[in-house]
Amino acid sequence: MKFALFQTPFTRPERTPRQAFDWAVDQAVAAAAAGLTEYWVGEHATESWEQIPNPELVLSAAVQ
Repeated sequence: MKFALFQTPFTRPERTPRQAFDWAVDQAVAAAAAGLTEYWVGEHATESWEQIPNPELVLSAAVQ
């Protein structure tokens, strides 16, 4: 059986954009380490609780 994770990046508004980005990258790395076959990141540039305006950057950083 295959498992995936859809990450709606709800982060507390008091987190900096860098903290939110690092948290999302850490989640992607943990998903891969756990053996998940897919990882999706939500994108919302205007919500104070979702500070990931570009999921492709999160995925690129996680691949490194």
